[in-house]
Amino acid sequence: MNFLDKFILSFGDEQQMDHESEDRPLSLAERLRKKLSNMVKIRKGLTVDSGAADHVMPVGWLIMFIVLKSIGSIKGVHYVAADGTRIANVGQQLIRFMTIDGTWTEIMFQLAAIHKPLISVSKLNETGYKVIFDEDKSYILHKKTKRVIHMRKERGVFVIDAYVAKNPSQGFKGQR
Repeated sequence: MNFLDKFILSFGDEQQMDHESEDRPLSLAERLRKKLSNMVKIRKGLTVDSGAADHVMPVGWLIMFIVLKSIGSIKGVHYVAADGTRIANVGQQLIRFMTIDGTWTEIMFQLAAIHKPLISVSKLNETGYKVIFDEDKSYILHKKTKRVIHMRKERGVFVIDAYVAKNPSQGFKGQR
């Protein structure tokens, strides 16, 4: 099943009607446009990083998700950048997102003053995922469910294209 098929299935079985014409069902393109209008692409995507100790999101990027205190922010934990700079942990956010191929997942991200979101390979491994970096086909496999998250390579870095709800409290139907 391709991305578009999975995406359309996430609408559920209910028949969606055009508000202007109560008797006309929405076309596939109209339904897709409506679904995408309620989503935002995470800019720069999610960088899958074998050197990251934690999943980390830049402060202020996804303001639609609640920011919580984290053990790291309470205890004054700092991350160390490649140049040795110390970066404070300022909290955490549970981010629910959909990948470009229609897979839904959620990750608890720590918040820090960084420039792009990082997904930690070691944290993925600890939580039952297998990460495959390959020139032709790179992906993350959940060992138990066999769900696959595809990655693409951009300028030597592996990235997951991800989308979030503009209003996550409304929720989405589909794979979680």
